Amino acid sequence: MTPDEESNAGWWQRSGQDPFALAALNGLVGDRLYAVTFILDYIQFQFDSHRINANSRLLVLDTEKELDVRDNDFRNALCRPIGKNVVGYRLTEEYLAIVFDETEIRLCLADPDYPWPETAEIAAPGALLVFRSDRIFVFPVGK
Repeated sequence: MTPDEESNAGWWQRSGQDPFALAALNGLVGDRLYAVTFILDYIQFQFDSHRINANSRLLVLDTEKELDVRDNDFRNALCRPIGKNVVGYRLTEEYLAIVFDETEIRLCLADPDYPWPETAEIAAPGALLVFRSDRIFVFPVGK
């Protein structure tokens, strides 16, 4: 993100409330996960009306265990919710959790080992959210 883009974006600390950001996150609930795409240095999730690029560490929590990229079953666990609907989300200082019936995918937002400033991006109807370790940039998009 260039300095000009950064100065033109609305932003909020994760403890704050931005109507575009909240609408984008709330709109994720009920969306079906269509695809999980493994790209060279990030993972993309495609939903009915949202796209999420996860640029940092991911965790998958299912009914039995917590998995990360070092676990042999990580890919299977990450892809297991394909075809399922999102039932909720949680946004904390450390992570954004996308919750399905039996699986939770956590995108780490405060990863000191990650070399890039953006930890995740969410493209949603009406907004683009760019997550950094200390804030979320909100870019209204559309008409």
